[in-house]
Amino acid sequence: KGDKSKPTIHSKDYKSPDAYKDKRVAVIGNGCSGCEIAVEVSTVAKHVTHVTRNTTWILPLYILEKPLALLIYTREGASKTQKMTREAANIAWHTFLRSVLPQEKATADLTVVTPLTETAFTQISDGYVEAVKNEKVVIQKEVPEDTEALIFCTGYEPEFPFFEHDILNAIGYQPQDHVQPLLLHKTVFCPDLQNLGFVGCYKGTLFGVIELQARWVTMVFSGKIPYPSAETMAKGIAEEKKIREHWPRLQFSHDNYVEFSDDLASEIGALPD
Repeated sequence: KGDKSKPTIHSKDYKSPDAYKDKRVAVIGNGCSGCEIAVEVSTVAKHVTHVTRNTTWILPLYILEKPLALLIYTREGASKTQKMTREAANIAWHTFLRSVLPQEKATADLTVVTPLTETAFTQISDGYVEAVKNEKVVIQKEVPEDTEALIFCTGYEPEFPFFEHDILNAIGYQPQDHVQPLLLHKTVFCPDLQNLGFVGCYKGTLFGVIELQARWVTMVFSGKIPYPSAETMAKGIAEEKKIREHWPRLQFSHDNYVEFSDDLASEIGALPD
């Protein structure tokens, strides 16, 4: 909860760093928004504290002179991880990131202590490592008493005010669950609501997935392809429940982006041979 004696906003209302010139600011939350806002505010503020529970891997937009997306989202890489247990894949990913990212050598404050067998949480920022190294952004676990303004980058809860309670119950709506707020077949269809489809309602909204979901929904509704069977959707919902119940919590509900995209593409006959 925000301190009412200090100017407090959520990241959804942040527009520019201008309001924080020469102030002591605390940015709370360690997602991409938290990292990016902390860096931007540090260009004008007197002091920026980034309040986080854990240190994560900071991905620049280019790694090994390649665009980030082209390096980590490949069928070659996906084919290797599909043959691994989740724990083995986590170890491989941690090991790779430690070998190519400079953050731990740049400053001890960015040492990642997450066990290798657990999910490697990542954020994307080109300026964060340098800002922490130069102490323009200081990482702490609590808000300093002399803080003059607070920016909460603590995630979002989806709202569906246009749905009745029976529909919310049917889609397994749990807004406090920031990883898996809905339980839908492949995050798109609800077995009990065959006139309704969801697009982009999952954590990790990458545009390729959204396009494929949109094509799937419109092709089903227009009768070009059949609606998924009850048995198929029951299995799909069971898989989504596993994601919701997974512990430790995952960063993204579907972090297997290539596999997830190919799975959706196969539904509409668009999977390359």
